Amino acid sequence: MGEAELREVSEDIGNPSRPTRWGVWLLALGFGGFIVWALVAPIDEGVPAPGTVMVDTKRQTVQHLTGGIVRQILVREAQRVKASDVVMRLDDSLAKANYQSARQQYFALRAQESRLEAEQKSAAQLVFHPDLLAAKDDRMAVDYMNLQRQLFLSRRGALQGEQSILAQSLDATEETLRGVKAQLEGKQAQLKLVREQLEGTRELAKDGYLPRNRWYDEERLAADLAAAVGDLTASVARIKSNVAELGMRILQRKREFLRDVEAQWADTMRDALVAGERLRAAREELARTEIRSPADGMVVGLAAHTVGGVVGPGARIMDVVPEDVPLTLEVRVEPQLIDRIRADLPADIRIHAFLDNPNLVIEGRVLSVSADLVADQPNVPPYYLARIAVTPAGMKELGRHQLQPGMQAEVVIKTGERTFMKYLLKPLIQRLATALREA
Repeated sequence: MGEAELREVSEDIGNPSRPTRWGVWLLALGFGGFIVWALVAPIDEGVPAPGTVMVDTKRQTVQHLTGGIVRQILVREAQRVKASDVVMRLDDSLAKANYQSARQQYFALRAQESRLEAEQKSAAQLVFHPDLLAAKDDRMAVDYMNLQRQLFLSRRGALQGEQSILAQSLDATEETLRGVKAQLEGKQAQLKLVREQLEGTRELAKDGYLPRNRWYDEERLAADLAAAVGDLTASVARIKSNVAELGMRILQRKREFLRDVEAQWADTMRDALVAGERLRAAREELARTEIRSPADGMVVGLAAHTVGGVVGPGARIMDVVPEDVPLTLEVRVEPQLIDRIRADLPADIRIHAFLDNPNLVIEGRVLSVSADLVADQPNVPPYYLARIAVTPAGMKELGRHQLQPGMQAEVVIKTGERTFMKYLLKPLIQRLATALREA
């Protein structure tokens, strides 16, 4: 290297202005690039909120209307059940007794109602109510049907017997009437002949051609015949009255029978309807002694563990978390952020339980936002409740992971985009505006 070159290098080393200038230019360029990026580059804006994975239909609470004594517990905690599976049985002694009593009364009234309807219609055979025919294999129903069938036959036989006696009396009286009428006609014919003969005898006796005794005898005979005709006429009238009375008695007995049947039928039908309602209530009460699962799912929070223990009316016995029901997230949004939240906004979901993949982000979408603040717990500040569903793309992002009800999540509801500069300046601008108002 020559002497001139060595001198130039020595001058450069002794003069630090050139590296400094390079550094300043690099810093200025970097800061300028940052400013441009902060002013131009968009950044997702969102509202963070804690959430919980919930079943779309929530837990199904198993309760009992009236409560009772536990006779049998058929499930355990975390057991899977099907809809309508019996999960618990209560003591059914009282319910069964009430059911049998109501059933007995109902069958008795329906059987009586059927018999009265047949008597109303003067039917030859008794046709029973469909409920009795449906229970033809039940001994109690058969007994009541047989009882009313026998009563139907005996009452019909008694009525027919009474009417038969009255009819026989009527026939006999009519026969007597015919005989008396025949006697009356005979006496009237005799009286007519005697009177015609008496006319001639009277003239001959007055003229002295016949003895007066014969005239008097014929007069006496005519008087006797007239008296007999009068008696027979009165007898005919009396017998006719008897015939009419017997006919009225036959009709009146039939009317009285039907009137009594109609009155009994009206009362029986009303009582049968009431008994039917009582039977339905007793049947439902008996059925409720078998407590059933409201849905397919898993038993959680089993509260009854003791056979012989008491379940209170309306008390929670257990919960069933439904299966194969869509899962949603219930998110609590702070009141000051609600103006930026609306339905159909996208959301990013992070599940705390996925420890092996804490950075997993699942795509979701806002389904609904509550119209007012929710303040259901005294120690929890009021909040707006937003429901978020996992999208099909989000379900694919889950991969081998599976959502479970009760999982905690951190949700960011995307409300739009803004630059980094706006993000930095917004708090300062808000603070400045507040300060100016205070001044």
